[in-house]
Order: sequence, then C-alpha cells, then structure tokens
Amino acid sequence: MTTTETRTTGEIAEEAALWHARLDSGTADVSAFEEWRNADPRHAAAFARIEATANLLDKAGRADLDKNAQPVERRPQRRHVIQWAAVALGLTGVASIWMVTQARSYASTGRGEQRNVVLPDGSRLDLNTDSKVSWKFTSAVREVWLERGEIGLSVASEARPFLVHTNKAQVHALADTDLNLRLRGQAVDLSVLAGACSVSEQPGAAGTAATATHSETPIPSGQGALISHSGVRIRPISAEDQALVKGWRRGELVFTGQTLGFAVGEYNRYLPHPMVIVDPELTDLHLGGRFDTRDPKGFLAALVASFGIRVSASDSGAILLSK
Repeated sequence: MTTTETRTTGEIAEEAALWHARLDSGTADVSAFEEWRNADPRHAAAFARIEATANLLDKAGRADLDKNAQPVERRPQRRHVIQWAAVALGLTGVASIWMVTQARSYASTGRGEQRNVVLPDGSRLDLNTDSKVSWKFTSAVREVWLERGEIGLSVASEARPFLVHTNKAQVHALADTDLNLRLRGQAVDLSVLAGACSVSEQPGAAGTAATATHSETPIPSGQGALISHSGVRIRPISAEDQALVKGWRRGELVFTGQTLGFAVGEYNRYLPHPMVIVDPELTDLHLGGRFDTRDPKGFLAALVASFGIRVSASDSGAILLSK
C-alpha cells in the first residue's frame, strides 16, 4: 500500500488535478477536499500549482483571442505554458493533468428526450430533444457550450460573468436572465424571456472556448435575435413564440394558430418515425391546442376530429396525413 510519505510528486499532482477538475465542475465534496489538502503540506502546494497553471492557460487563451489570433497561432503559447508547468511540477505527464483540469461536464438528450440540469451555481438548464451541452465554471467565469439542439437557461444571480457559446455567437447573459437558444442549421435563434443579455458574433465551432472580439448587441427582455452569416437580426418575441418556448419545457407543444406544416415540423423533432403530409393542400391549415411531446395520439386525434384528416402508417413506420 502506498503511504503519504512514499508517494511521488507526480502522484500527488495527479490527485490535485482531479480535485481541481471536480471543484470546477461542482461535483467535489468540499469537506473531503479540505481534509485531503490539510492532510499533507505537499497536497496544498500541488493544488496551488495546478490552479496557477489552469489560470495561466485561461489567461493565455483569452489574450490570444483579444489579439484576434487564429487557432493555429495559439498552440505554441499553450505549449510554452505547459512546459513551464512541467518544470514547476517535475512531471513528464503534466499535459494529461492539464487536460483533466480543463475538463467540462456534459449533458445530452436523444430524440424525444428532455432533461433538466442544475448547474454548480444554481442556474437551471433545460435540454430539449436531441440536444447536447457542456459547461465549465472557474473562479472567474461561468461558461456553457451549446453543441446541438435547443436549451432553456435560467441564470442564477452572482458576480461571475455567464457566457453561452454557440457555432455562430457568444451570448453574455446577465443575472436572473431567462433565455432560450436553438440551433437552426447554421443560424442561432435566441429568445430572452426575462432579464437581458448581449450577443456578439463569434467564429469557430461551439466546442471552442472564446471571448467576444466583436461589438456586443444588447437584447432586452421580450426581444429575440436570429444570428447567422448575415449578422444579428433583432425581433420582438411574439405571443406564439413565447408559448412554444415555454411549452416545451413542460413537455408540451403549444400551437396558437400556426399552420399544420409548421406543427408537423415541430412534432417531427420528437418522433422516432416522422409525420408526412401526403396532400400538400393540408399544409396551410391553421390549428391550435396543447399536445404532449412524448405522445402524438392527442394531436392526431385532433386532426381527425377537426379537419377529417386521415391518419395511416407507411411500411417504414412514417405517419401519413391525407385527405
């Protein structure tokens, strides 16, 4: 059995890196961490070095972005910081330890699934169908990456900035803000239900951390924005849009006069087998009601009762809607 006295500097540093990652993600038992740190002066020293390394890397990445550096130009600086850490820690495996300290927490949903997550700061994150999100909180900033799908976010009130990264934009949400973000192909659809935020266009993938290098566009409560290759287009959020956004968080699809074509497109995000409108003239029918995202039976029954639409199944399992 390895004792405290016989453990190497590298082994202690690996433990420190793991504690750092758990504390950043909010999964650590703080009492257990303090007990570990106080058990040996080497523990406290190793943790301090790991924390200093992580902070230097964060600052180096942000400094590069402030200079509009390209990703390929950032790598040498990061390597230099890692080399500095190797000297400080006396480790050949410090790069892997650095990766642990930079680890994010992830949550995802499959088609038809929804999930609620409470983030380390108490913020609430709702994932809609077929979505993926990650997050990493440090002492300086709270960051979330929307990588696929749609999320609802209620931001807890505290001093650290709260940034949401997507493939097209970075959203800086203020405290007590309630917003909705949906990826629509190469565009990002933002709705601010309460509070306020600002948006800056951001090149690069959703999985890449970044700090805004473009001017920020403020988005107040009751407003939304569509961010695409053509820029940021601000628009008011209609009552219909608000009903849809608030409804999916309850597991409902709320339609208030939208067309059948629109309703079928929304429902197909949740279904293993899609609905198909066989007769094109049905597409422009307008409908309303509240329907369960997990079970389309009520929706299909309403179509039969209200419009006399025929519902059948194809050999592939698709739901056919016809006259």
